[in-house]
Amino acid sequence: MAVSLLTLSTEDLLQKLKEAGINITEDEAQKFREVLLKPMATAHPPNFSLMDLGEVAGLAMPRMTFHCQYLLNNDIKHLVTLSECKPPYYDTCPDLTLHHILSIVEEANEEGQGVAVHCMHGFGRTGTMLACFLAKSRKISGIDAINVIRIICRVSIEIREQEQIVVQFYQQNKENNF
Repeated sequence: MAVSLLTLSTEDLLQKLKEAGINITEDEAQKFREVLLKPMATAHPPNFSLMDLGEVAGLAMPRMTFHCQYLLNNDIKHLVTLSECKPPYYDTCPDLTLHHILSIVEEANEEGQGVAVHCMHGFGRTGTMLACFLAKSRKISGIDAINVIRIICRVSIEIREQEQIVVQFYQQNKENNF
């Protein structure tokens, strides 16, 4: 049974992440919870999941202006789309840059900016990309990355082919030491 990260105490969150192979400090866990619980005038986008302490997030396609504003309010300045079309009302948030590439995560993080990733529903392609990012950034196996993503959002990475992509990504890149 999946547990919502929003309902966990900082201590329980630390334990869940530690079980998933992610070691963070109590301060980092508290920051993670604060961002998720931050009261905002805007609603979070559908299927919003914050990953890796504000550096990258997953979500379904943001369909309303206030979804894009939520991202901006949380210092997420880049939106990576895994869909063929850009989100509706995207043009109403000129401070949010739309990208179609994975490398933007590293570039934005170097600038101290967060990145949100979306596909239509925020599960399959989004989960696959986020698992690849975790495998690379945390230097964990593809299987471990899939498990971490599924702890955060249990329906992510929907089909066997997506699982295989993450495992293959890890195997191909571990030889290059990422």
